[in-house]
Amino acid sequence: MTSDGDTGLPEDITTTFRRLPLPEYPISQQRGSRWYAHDEIILRDDHGTAMFRARTEAAFDRYDEED
Repeated sequence: MTSDGDTGLPEDITTTFRRLPLPEYPISQQRGSRWYAHDEIILRDDHGTAMFRARTEAAFDRYDEED
């Protein structure tokens, strides 16, 4: 992942996930979402709320066990 410096995400996520080259389109008065990926998982960061989506439940479980 390329470091933004101010992601606000936990360090274990910022070192594991890589930032996807998608623009941050602002929604209303809020800043836009940033997108990250790791193997079969995608992460949407809305500057305070992180949403994960995995291809399968097993893929998410594998990531969860990496700590």
